[in-house]
Parts: sequence; C-alpha cells; structure tokens
Amino acid sequence: MPSGWVDEAILEFRRYLGFRVLETEVLPAYADRARWIAIMRASVAMSQWRFSTDRMVEDYVAKVYTSGR
Repeated sequence: MPSGWVDEAILEFRRYLGFRVLETEVLPAYADRARWIAIMRASVAMSQWRFSTDRMVEDYVAKVYTSGR
C-alpha cells in the first residue's frame, strides 16, 4: 500500500468530518440566531486571554528577560 494512498484516504476522511460538523452543528446553530450569538460570545470570551496584549507582554518578558538566567 503506497504512502500517497494512505495520505489521500486521511485527507478524504478529514474532509468528510469537516463537512459533517458543518452540516450537523455549524449550520443549524447559525440558523438559530440566539444560539449562534451565544456560541460567538463564548468563542470571544475563550480566546480573549490568548490574543490579549497582557499575555503578549508576559510572553515577551519571560522569553527576553528570564530565559538567559
């Protein structure tokens, strides 16, 4: 069994899963405005720390000033 065949099978399965999630979860949630807004608010709240300047400054200080010690 050539490696290319396995890679293509994995990609096809990932595409299938992606479309399945889209059809069964994302589109129904999008159709229900209240549910969609709740999901979007939860997404923003979840990612708020990861993309904040506070976290970036903490990372910078940790990498630049404490990594050489």
